Amino acid sequence: MERELQVGRIRHALAMSVPAVQAGSPVWPAQRSDGRSHALYAIPEGTRFRIRPDVDLASLHLSAPALAIARAAQSYGMIVRDGGGSVGFYAEAPKNGQRNPYDRASGPFAGLKPWEILSKFPWKDLEAVPPPVS
Repeated sequence: MERELQVGRIRHALAMSVPAVQAGSPVWPAQRSDGRSHALYAIPEGTRFRIRPDVDLASLHLSAPALAIARAAQSYGMIVRDGGGSVGFYAEAPKNGQRNPYDRASGPFAGLKPWEILSKFPWKDLEAVPPPVS
């Protein structure tokens, strides 16, 4: 994802974690689930979210990496892959012996602090995409 963020274009769905994953009942493309929550608001693994198509991302004044992430979320979606302590995105891990590209001030995050990167992300404009009927 580092290279994709540097050029400002991610051409695939994003993988994400959410705090409350529904127990059992994963939806496609997930094949299984380790969710434990029985809360009404729990989300099944495999759920695809997207930013509504009518949202003008350019008008939101997002940071460059947030704009690339938002464009991918709008075009390809964000798939719930796992549970976590908060909403999070997965990215490619650095290879052995390489520095973490996401920590570098000159990297794709350009010195932004973690909470600054997605501070204007349009979370309120997300919608769940119904899974295909099999």
